[in-house]
Amino acid sequence: MLRFAEELLILLLDEDSGASVALPDRTLNHALAGAVLMDLEREGRIDTDPARLILVDPTPVDDDLLDPILAEISAAAPSSDAPSGDTPSGQWPHTADYWVSRAAAHAPAIRERALARLVRRGILDADDGGSHALSRPVSRSRRYPLAGDGAAVQEIRLRIMGILFSSDIPTPEDAAIIGLADACGIFEFILTSDERAPALPRIRAVGQLFPIARAVAQAIARAPEPPAPPAEHRPVPPIPRARGLPVIGSARSLMTDTMPFLLRQYRRHGPVFEVRALNRKIIVLAGAEANRLMQRHGKVQFRSLELWRNLHTDLDVAHSIVSVDGAEHSRYRRALRPAYSRERLERRIDTAAAIARREIAHWPAGPPVRAVPALKRIAAEQMAVITANTPALEYQDDLTIYMDFLLGVRVFGRYPGFLLKLPRVRRARRRLQELYDKAMAGHQTNPNPDGETPDRDPDLREPDIIDAILELHRADPQLLPETDLWLASMAPFIVGIDTVPNTLAFILYGILKTPELQEQVRAEADALFADADAAGGSRAPDAAALRNMDVTHRAIMEAMRLYPVAGLAFRTVANSFDFAGHRIPAGARVLLATALPHYLPEHFPDPERFDIDRYAPGRMEQSRPGVYAPFGLGPHTCLGNGFAQAQLMLTIAAIFHDAELSLHPPGYNLKTVYTPVLAPERRFAFRVIRHRHRYGAA
Repeated sequence: MLRFAEELLILLLDEDSGASVALPDRTLNHALAGAVLMDLEREGRIDTDPARLILVDPTPVDDDLLDPILAEISAAAPSSDAPSGDTPSGQWPHTADYWVSRAAAHAPAIRERALARLVRRGILDADDGGSHALSRPVSRSRRYPLAGDGAAVQEIRLRIMGILFSSDIPTPEDAAIIGLADACGIFEFILTSDERAPALPRIRAVGQLFPIARAVAQAIARAPEPPAPPAEHRPVPPIPRARGLPVIGSARSLMTDTMPFLLRQYRRHGPVFEVRALNRKIIVLAGAEANRLMQRHGKVQFRSLELWRNLHTDLDVAHSIVSVDGAEHSRYRRALRPAYSRERLERRIDTAAAIARREIAHWPAGPPVRAVPALKRIAAEQMAVITANTPALEYQDDLTIYMDFLLGVRVFGRYPGFLLKLPRVRRARRRLQELYDKAMAGHQTNPNPDGETPDRDPDLREPDIIDAILELHRADPQLLPETDLWLASMAPFIVGIDTVPNTLAFILYGILKTPELQEQVRAEADALFADADAAGGSRAPDAAALRNMDVTHRAIMEAMRLYPVAGLAFRTVANSFDFAGHRIPAGARVLLATALPHYLPEHFPDPERFDIDRYAPGRMEQSRPGVYAPFGLGPHTCLGNGFAQAQLMLTIAAIFHDAELSLHPPGYNLKTVYTPVLAPERRFAFRVIRHRHRYGAA
């Protein structure tokens, strides 16, 4: 049995975009509160009539959606030995709409718990960007699996539509949902006006049977209206502007001293301020409150197209996963998610470990080893082989050259356009076409003439990212036309050359700088590879053991806090909105400094200190909403963050198991640059003191 709150959230789900119907917060909060009260009535804990809500049984239901509100109702009721009229909350009993309003304070927790339960039960799939969609089995069958006996029940929207447009007699549960949906105006979103008019009499006839549904409507009507947006004639406080130099404005600070500069402006101006870089004005949104805005309303308020438009023009593509939003972006993510999942890396953990250990075995003992190039050979090759079944080690330099110049010219405006015509850049582009052709070998761009999907290369272990891209192209050639296949297929090779190698370098620095931490990480690494060593290196590390490497995991989290490679997001405002007392106009360019809270002492005390105990039980400093965002936030949150976390854990473990390292020079203090993502300076290096194990050695 699903709870009313769970079914209400499913009813609100837009299956195309993965977003919830945009009910106002106060409306959704009252609806979820009413849903819980309906369940308490169904469980026999309360009863209602037109005038009051009565406590029947204070015994907990053992359900974290219902029990907090039941406890609040129980606490307000008079005890059996209290004098008549002497109650903790004054008059008793209260009306149902009183309890709807009071219970609305629990709504955010109800929503999060209900969504988590739906994901655990396989009814919804969760996206790391905050989206939810019906799982594939449910969307195909339109039935929910129920716990216990393997039974299933028809999906809520299908049931409701069947009731509204037929003479079927609704169950009490479905009638209750109809009343609740009507009370908070859901049918205005999920039915067209032509559908709503003939269905309205039946909606009202069914829904009016439930006092709690009517109480929800009354509570919403009485709830205070949110502040109205400033009228055009009303003075709006100007967005404060960061001071800058003549002509260039703050361009130099943004390029060379990015996060410290943004931190200074945040402390001076608050969560909204404007910076000027050459001829561009950019509104910066920063702080935990801005991050929460991004998480809740990013799909509606921001779009990504403008940032990538010039790059698409240069490559002659219509769009890509990074440039589309809404339903198109959700479709991309659902199609590509399996290839970028943590589970995929864990299934190929033997391959990922072998790539890392072979490279580590070739690090020379004694002379300094430049960190980022050495780690790039590991991370980029792992990504290429595991997601696309295509070795790409020989193409890494070409990828680095071409993408550095292409992004620098077409996206971030750091270089003049003529640099794309340099011979080495043009050669790198030809080499990437060669890599694309290599990756496509064994796959077929178009279906067979009879419409059947061609057989896959039998040497491939399982469908990979290229298969997923071609399947999406065949299923929806308008979303992913043939002209866009090059960029889509090259993505797994591109993402491996910057973010993961840079993050690995930051993690390595943090651990090497902390000798006592090295020993703890090495102990976990040795335990992870113990069975593999006993089998002469032929056995893969255990994926479950990888997940349980507590110290290594916390070290990685802390490195990603101090050195977030994806800590900034450029967007265009799609719809005007109010934030922190200012009007953010449609069309404005914004910079969301999602990682800025990482450096605020109110969230992370002594923020410049590398301290993995921040994430230990009892502290858990990262758990407060909006303060920790190493993979970005909102609908464009890094799709491969689960893959990357497992990749980082495994690679760091392999390094400290197979080699004893030291910083070069001893006592070195890391400096960072933006390239345009955060990266260690080029001279960051380490020395191999000795090889503790050599992969493949007897």
